[in-house]
Amino acid sequence: MLTLPDCVSWIQRIRAAKGNDSMDDFTTVNAGAKGAQEFICGTDISYPEEQSTRAISIVATSIAAISDDRVEVIVGVSGAPGATVEAFRADGSWASIGSVVGAQLSNPDVPSSYLMDAERIRLRIAGFPGSQVTFYVHPILTRLSSHKNNDGSISVTGSTTMRSGLVQAFSGNAWKGIGVVNEGVFSNTAVPSAYLYNANTMRVRVRYNDGVVASGALDSTLEFPHPRSVLIQPLQSAAAEQAAMSWLLRMADYQPTGYFAPAGTDVELWVSGNTENLTVLVGTQGMADRNNPLRQSENMRETPLFKGKNIIRDPLGGAVHIRKLIGNTSGAARIVFTRGAIPMPYYVSGATAQLQWLLMLLLTEAPEVELVGARIVVAALKETALKFSNVDAQAVMHSHEEVMRLEAEVSGLDGSAPIHTRPALLIYAVEGSGTATPHASTGYIALPHTDHISPHNEALLGGLAAERWVTLHEYGHHYQTSYNSYGPFREVTVNLYALAVSLHYINEYTYVFPDRWSGTVNWLALPRTAKTYGAPESDPQAILEQLRKGLGEGFMPAWHRYIRENPSKAPGLKYFVLSACLAARRNLTEFFADWGLLKVTDTEVWNAVNALGFPYPSQRLSAIRPYVN
Repeated sequence: MLTLPDCVSWIQRIRAAKGNDSMDDFTTVNAGAKGAQEFICGTDISYPEEQSTRAISIVATSIAAISDDRVEVIVGVSGAPGATVEAFRADGSWASIGSVVGAQLSNPDVPSSYLMDAERIRLRIAGFPGSQVTFYVHPILTRLSSHKNNDGSISVTGSTTMRSGLVQAFSGNAWKGIGVVNEGVFSNTAVPSAYLYNANTMRVRVRYNDGVVASGALDSTLEFPHPRSVLIQPLQSAAAEQAAMSWLLRMADYQPTGYFAPAGTDVELWVSGNTENLTVLVGTQGMADRNNPLRQSENMRETPLFKGKNIIRDPLGGAVHIRKLIGNTSGAARIVFTRGAIPMPYYVSGATAQLQWLLMLLLTEAPEVELVGARIVVAALKETALKFSNVDAQAVMHSHEEVMRLEAEVSGLDGSAPIHTRPALLIYAVEGSGTATPHASTGYIALPHTDHISPHNEALLGGLAAERWVTLHEYGHHYQTSYNSYGPFREVTVNLYALAVSLHYINEYTYVFPDRWSGTVNWLALPRTAKTYGAPESDPQAILEQLRKGLGEGFMPAWHRYIRENPSKAPGLKYFVLSACLAARRNLTEFFADWGLLKVTDTEVWNAVNALGFPYPSQRLSAIRPYVN
């Protein structure tokens, strides 16, 4: 990417030698008989459609694609403070893209339907037809990967916001053609190795067919298919989602990139698009220290990002994540890793091939790996991942996603309303400190490191997440609400989610839990005054199974939906019992009293439930044998 001094230098060079096929991203547009206007850094030379006055004009600062369907438009406007800037759409209509503020219009989220054609945008000041001016839109590479073939040649594939154009590779101080863009994609399976930028890197750009405008250069490390150009969509903050959904814990409102910042190294990122509420985080929360896995690593370090070039240097190093929170401005951010960061083994569910994953594990210089699914990121030390290199990475991710899917299902996240829709935020499953116990915390679950194959790393990387109780339990904490986890239920109701998965997958407790019934049934036979919920002589989580079996599979989802729709001012016994009764539309006081939870002295709770007028269940729920279908 170019800085302002770079642009000045290029202006001079362009004026001195027009037509030179240089590395510059910014070249003039043929202005015809009216001549070229002054070059503006970061965009193309415009040409007016009608003669505009000196008093009112539009001068582009940056007009560039952000994604396949969005363009960032930043223009300077003189002589029209507060005016509306309009774009000429392909359907022949003019439409507003925003208003001038401080002699500038900045909109990072202009739909591509507002372009006059695939390559250009035409703008005007509303009310001033003579202000019309047309600019080229700078294309970007959205995907780029490269692979070394057995014969030494290089296979290069990618995609771009351009529909058609030329593809070039940079080597030996010159750009050389390697293919053409067809409907936004390109591929050349036999690029000569002499076209490599260095021993393991292809440097590529795309140009429009007329050769006028080129994208910025993008590097691709051989055998690492994830691009250095990353589109980051804004997410709701974890705190806001926790409040809206009544979660006990927060999820992660940051996103992985597949790149690692080495300790003490300058890492350069180029940022475009919507930069509101945009930060970079180095490290992975809850991870074991890569230099001493018996310790936990330091918390993530966060740095704000701004438009243009950003340089970060982290003293500890770690995986790079991006936090982009919803704010007042719409649109995504585009992050390009231009220098310093190294690619991690980065498996993307449904996109990365198993052979690509294995090659990344063998070739990487990064000490950590990430596997990414729709709602889960698995983060581990490379040495641990190598122990499971014989396991299909897609099976690993499917197992984790199955746990998440089934636990979301029992939580009533059926998509029937926004508040009952699975969140876009992520949960990280990380390899935690070897001296810690398995746990769940903000944004992650941690399964302890071991040097040998163990149930914990089998759950994390062995494709057995759905068949290990530890995973079911820890993920369950992220589905608990602050109301069904109060007091004695923190480590009990978490298991209703684990039990939901157990209906579909066998785990190490599948045949253990049923044997607890004999002791529990004897405890339940005691007088209510002699019982306190959670007593060690009983199996406290059996209460959940009795509710499920006695009230039907729809009860637990309905209970969660009621809690989200009707949050209480404070968690406690009254709301716990009352909300369960309202979800079931049954009077459950006798059932909770059988379990020693509801006492005769809890008159406020008894009265509140009785006032609802619900009937009692048709059977005595506390007599139902749990775990046996």
